[in-house]
Amino acid sequence: MDHPIGAPSAPSVVRRRGAALPAAAGLAALTAVLVVPLARWGGVPPASGDGAFPRTAAQSSAVWQLQETPTRLTLRGADFVDPDHGWIVGGEGRDDEKCVILRTTNGGDSWRLVRCPVPLRLDSVSFVDRRTGWAIGVRGLVLRTDDGGESWARQDPGTTNQLKSVQFLDGNVGWIAVAQADFLLTTTDGGFTWRKVMLTKREDISRVYFLDPTHGWALGGNGVLLATADGGATWRYVDYGSRSRLHGLHFVDTQHGWLTGWEVRATRDGGATWRQLPEPENTLVDVRFFDPLIGFGVGDEGLIQITTDGGETWLRQAEELNDQPYTGLAAASPRWLWAVGVNGIVVRGHNPQVVARPSATPSPSATPTPVPSPTATPSPTASPTPAGPWLRLGDGSGPLLVAPDGSLRVDVSWGNMPAVVEIAARLEGPVTFQDGLQTHTATVSRSSGAGAYPLSLAAAPDAGRGEVFTLSVTAAGQERHRAGAVAWQAWLARCARRAP
Repeated sequence: MDHPIGAPSAPSVVRRRGAALPAAAGLAALTAVLVVPLARWGGVPPASGDGAFPRTAAQSSAVWQLQETPTRLTLRGADFVDPDHGWIVGGEGRDDEKCVILRTTNGGDSWRLVRCPVPLRLDSVSFVDRRTGWAIGVRGLVLRTDDGGESWARQDPGTTNQLKSVQFLDGNVGWIAVAQADFLLTTTDGGFTWRKVMLTKREDISRVYFLDPTHGWALGGNGVLLATADGGATWRYVDYGSRSRLHGLHFVDTQHGWLTGWEVRATRDGGATWRQLPEPENTLVDVRFFDPLIGFGVGDEGLIQITTDGGETWLRQAEELNDQPYTGLAAASPRWLWAVGVNGIVVRGHNPQVVARPSATPSPSATPTPVPSPTATPSPTASPTPAGPWLRLGDGSGPLLVAPDGSLRVDVSWGNMPAVVEIAARLEGPVTFQDGLQTHTATVSRSSGAGAYPLSLAAAPDAGRGEVFTLSVTAAGQERHRAGAVAWQAWLARCARRAP
């Protein structure tokens, strides 16, 4: 049952050839290969639940690699804006006086220490592009960088409480989870000013997560889960059926979400009801899902697990690499993940065949002006939250089809972004861009913050009919993927007629 909370303020290149796909497999098999994951990160998936998301029986093993870092301090939070550029923060000490910041520009093949401007432990980090990010930690510590993490400046959040997690939706709008407080923190100007969004009572919030500018959740101790559907203007309590302190929180769309700890809870209806799933092998402290079926979790005793059925079952991976606790998980795409933990541990996972099923989340739209719910004290006038940046590849309908010896135009469109946008595109599989390469970059200037840029895709000379590929595009911190195949529309129609 939901209980409303009034809030006085609101935030205004990897090349890989795909395997041939026989035409006799039919349209159903083509859809299974192109739309849902092409291969799993480990194990054979069981039968599809509810019949809603068909899956293949393909299997593969993720390549997990232990990465060298120049520290043995505990790493607590990580964020990547693309497969190359990432940041990790952490620290420890009796008085939390030890701080660490790491950055990479090559996917973690090498990590470099960055000087901490304040000798205090950091717990979480969030970047919106390759230059702009925030890190937060103990004693109300908030840091901002505008040069990719080379230097950091302190910001004043108006509290000395421990700050647990941070997420920025764009260069202006951000949220912070606050420990042992009756408020969350939010900003609409990049952290130069912060406002307290009041809760009805004191809570120990440890995680905040927004799916889009409108829908967000906050997780705390004693079974506390808060949800907002109006950009944070108002929050409501959500009963997920447990009083446990859970740690991991993730949604892939407005309907499918998971909470993890020593137990796992999942919802398929936006949090109206929650199911208790089988207990994991050990405590899962962080979790990431890429569609309603595929997810990863990390936790105690070197635990890295994958699920291919929405959390009904989990398979352990990379247990030979580490037996110490992991504390956090970051993902640049369904293919690239990083787990961080104690003793400076960083492990990278990669499988170039994984392609996540597109979520049902609608494209971002302007957030309506929130209507504050009644509170015991006067609430200031709420201002609308600016919609966050969005990025699309083509019209989004079905897989991309490139004819053998032919080409296909895909329009990259975006909105609510900076006036100057750097577009980085890459292809995996038997398809190239018009210049014959599998990577393409462009800098586009649009004063309105919205625009479009055409990409021309061509099948490689030796591409076989039915071979699969993936197009990935990153712009202003947003990343999108589209699956495709080398095929004619007429061939696809013939498959449909042959399908049973």
